[in-house]
This record gives sequence, structure tokens and C-alpha cells, in this order.
Amino acid sequence: RVNGHTNWLTINKPFEDSTNLTIQFWIALESYPSDTETTYETRQPSALISQIDETAGFSIDIDTYGQWQARVFIDNQLISLKVPTVFPLYEWGQVALVIDGENGELGLVLNDQIVAQHSFSSGSTFHFSDAPLILGKSAQDRQIGPLIINAINGVYDKLSILSGVLSYTEIFDEYDRLSQVASPIDEALKVPSSRFAEDIQ
Repeated sequence: RVNGHTNWLTINKPFEDSTNLTIQFWIALESYPSDTETTYETRQPSALISQIDETAGFSIDIDTYGQWQARVFIDNQLISLKVPTVFPLYEWGQVALVIDGENGELGLVLNDQIVAQHSFSSGSTFHFSDAPLILGKSAQDRQIGPLIINAINGVYDKLSILSGVLSYTEIFDEYDRLSQVASPIDEALKVPSSRFAEDIQ
């Protein structure tokens, strides 16, 4: 459970570059990330997950309006997959980013729908960056004083990074299966009272 301000997950682990890759996780958002009072052009999106720098890696971004996209470097070229609809709130969602370098296909999935696709040169390679893998915020913070305001407020589950391509049918079938047993959304988003046990009154 991440609260949008003070907690996130950072994994400092080297990953091997791969022709084929599937990044998959479940998430339920309680709200969209905040931002300062700024123009649309200068907004600072957050990220559901990222492992990106200026020349390599990937990121699945979301802004304060709920607009979201995937950014992926393929052979050092940045590809952006913009989703035409906003990300849902108060419900579990399965997100999958499928990188098929062998066939030159990039796809972004939400639940049992392909929400964005892009084609590129077949035989290409995805290169991980040297940056850490982050769940719950972007690598670019928006702060007011010491407080980060553009982090993610929600709950994650079942993160996997597979060196291979899951078919869309496999992803859809997994959504159908797991959505039947997912915990109720109110229960999943509830912050346990133990979270405040050592707070100073």
C-alpha cells in the first residue's frame, strides 16, 4: 500500500536486456497523483512503475488528470504509447506491457483490453536502464517543501517481469481468473490502524 506522499518501493537490481519482455502487475488507485498549480504543458506526471533514464528503460506514467501512457526505449529510440481513456479509480486493474522485439510489436493492456499498440523494426532489443526499478512514483519528483506530491496513492499486487512474451489471450485469461478472487476494493485500499501506531499526537 502506497499513500501518495511518503512511501514507495525502490529495487536496485540489474536486469538483463531482452528481445522479448512482459511486465505485468495489478493495481488499484484511490486517487490520481497531485501536482502544483501549473499549466497543462508543464505538469509533472507520476509513474505506476518505472525503470528509465535518458536513453534506456521503460515507464508507465500517469498524470493528475488520470491520463496515462507507456514510454519504452527500443534500440535507444523512445516510443510512447498514449492511452485514449483515463485510468480507472477504486477498482482493481491488471496492467501488462508486452515488448515483442522479435516481431516488432509493443502493446499495453488494461484488464482484458489492448489499450495501445505500436509497431517497430523486428529483431530489435529492449535495453534496461541503469536506474532503479520504482513502484509508486516517478523518477522526477514534484515537491512542495519536503513533501513529494506526485506519488501514487493505491495498492499493488502480483508484479512480474518475464523474459518472454505472454500472448494477449494468456493475459486476458489471467485477468478473468484472478478478477474472480480479488479482494474487495474497500478492503484492499483500507489503511490499517497499525500504520498510525507510532505517530506522535
